[in-house]
Amino acid sequence: MRNHKINNDEYFFNRSLTVYLILFAILILCSFPFVKRGVFSSEFITNLEREKALIDSMKIIYEKTIEEKEKYKENGQQLIVWDWVDFDGVGHFLKIPVDTSLLRKTRIKRNLISLNRFLPPLKRATEVYKQLDFSCDSISIIIANEFKNEIKKQNYNKNNHYIKSLELIVTAIQNIPYTLVLDGNETCPTSSNNRYYKNICEACPNGDGCCDDVGPFAVFSPLEFFIQKTGDCDTRSLFAFSVLSRLGIKSAVMVSFNEGHSVLGVESKGRSYDSEGAGLNGKKYALWELTAKGYRIGQGVKGNDWVSTLSN
Repeated sequence: MRNHKINNDEYFFNRSLTVYLILFAILILCSFPFVKRGVFSSEFITNLEREKALIDSMKIIYEKTIEEKEKYKENGQQLIVWDWVDFDGVGHFLKIPVDTSLLRKTRIKRNLISLNRFLPPLKRATEVYKQLDFSCDSISIIIANEFKNEIKKQNYNKNNHYIKSLELIVTAIQNIPYTLVLDGNETCPTSSNNRYYKNICEACPNGDGCCDDVGPFAVFSPLEFFIQKTGDCDTRSLFAFSVLSRLGIKSAVMVSFNEGHSVLGVESKGRSYDSEGAGLNGKKYALWELTAKGYRIGQGVKGNDWVSTLSN
C-alpha cells in the first residue's frame, strides 16, 4: 500500500508540473500582444511620460487659474471656471470673469418677476422662462461666445459636426451635479422621489444639494446657474436654451406636466429619435436629459406629453 501511495504522489506531482508548465506557456503567449502594444516596451514608458506631461500641464493650468482668480478678485470680479470631459473623453475648459455684484443684481431681478396667477400653466411657464432668459441677455451672449470658441478649437464648426457641437455644450451641463431647487413654499432639507436632499445650496458631489426660497418659481436664471452651478431640470434646460439660441441653434425648453419634468429640446432636422416632443410652432424636437451624465440626444426621456414652452 505504501509503495502504491508513493507512486500515486509521483504521478500527481508530474501531472501537476505538466499543468503548470502549460499554463506558464499560455501566459507567455498571451503576453506577446501586450508587448507589441508597448506594455513591456519603451512605448509603454513613452505613454507614461505623455500622461505625466498631461497631468503636469493641467496642474499648471489650475495653478494659473488660482492666480487669475486672486487677480480678478482684487479688481472686484469673480473668475468663473467650468471644466469637463465630453462623451469622447476630450477635456474642455471655460473661464469667464464677471462682476461680483452681478449675481446679487440678477437675484433681485428674478425676485421681482410677477405674472398673472390665472394664466394657463403652459403660458405661465413660457413667461417665466422668457423673463429669466431676457434678464441675462448680455452675459448669455458672452457665455455663448466662449462655448463657440471651444467648439472652434475642436474644428467641429469646420467639419460641420452638428451633434458634436451640441454634445460639447450638453456634457458641460450634465457634468454639474444635480441640485434640487424649491420656492418659498418648501424648505431644505427635504425628501423627493425617495431621495434625501441636504440643506446645502451648492453642487454637492452626490447630487443631493438643495436650494430653497428661490422665488418666485423655483427656477434660477441662466447667469445664476453659470456662476453658482446649482440647478435642477428647468434651470438647466433654460441655460442650455439660452446658450444654443444665441449660437443660432434651433432649440426649446420642453416640459411634461405629467412627469413634472423639463428637458432640452433640439430640432430633430428630419431624423427620428426614441424621445421626442412637439413645439408650439409645429416643429419636432429631440429630447435631451440634462440632470445626469451620459444621456445622449433623444434617449431615456419618459413621458408622451412633451411640449415646448420657450423656443427660437
